[in-house]
Amino acid sequence: HNTVRDALHGRLGAGQSAGGVVLAPDLPRARSGFPALPQSLFTAPPAAVPPPSLPFPAPAADVVRERPLAAVVPSEVRSARPNPFQRVGGRYLQIMDLYLLLEGDDGLLVVDQHALHERVVYEQLRSQHRARAVQVQRLLVPTVLEVTPSELQWYLAAQDALAQEGLLVEQFGPGSIAVHGVPTVLAKVDVQKLLRSLHADDGAVDGGPLREQIADRFHSMACRSAVMSGDRLTDAEITELLATAATLEHPHNCPHGRPTVLTFGASELERYFRRRC
Repeated sequence: HNTVRDALHGRLGAGQSAGGVVLAPDLPRARSGFPALPQSLFTAPPAAVPPPSLPFPAPAADVVRERPLAAVVPSEVRSARPNPFQRVGGRYLQIMDLYLLLEGDDGLLVVDQHALHERVVYEQLRSQHRARAVQVQRLLVPTVLEVTPSELQWYLAAQDALAQEGLLVEQFGPGSIAVHGVPTVLAKVDVQKLLRSLHADDGAVDGGPLREQIADRFHSMACRSAVMSGDRLTDAEITELLATAATLEHPHNCPHGRPTVLTFGASELERYFRRRC
């Protein structure tokens, strides 16, 4: 935004506009859930220079950079932002089968339904993994996957760890395995793709580490199980999604870092419509 604005300022002169674009430095912007970080956050502080009388050299810059993040981040940045979904009204609108428009106590919220559902699925998987209480969706018809002898050996050795994460597999003949259940939150994921993503030839089957590896791969599958762009949600699905989002500790971004919601405050909307200077 700033680069384009500066380029237009340079060609047209300050205060002019073209193509309906207003070159106003105070143009209101939507707020995301990310905190505002100081510009010097990732800049190494200058090394302290000791007095000439001291017999030792100044500390190296890389030693200074090893200070904890809390030492350079202001207290207002470290504080968690409130969950915006806890303060939305009952009215909403789905547009383009991708965005949800909500009314909050501070204005208008625009929600990316795919990014928000990714966060919801990810948090559900992680909490169930930590509580060792993964909910399982049993399949009416088992999914059979042809595997190589080495893959079969890996799946059988990892059978207990897979079951702890909600994936129920059994040997089905000399060269295949059958899946009888999957984690409930991954019920929409292609089972064969899920299995293929789990196999690791060099994975160590030793209970704890393997279970963590499997959980990490399940978390990466959250994106594929989330509602996609173009999915028309029912009123009940939207209500459930928003209610679950209101319980999350970090609902502002998806696992990949994209924002889930942008907030246009009431004062910003008034400025957009020139109701307020």
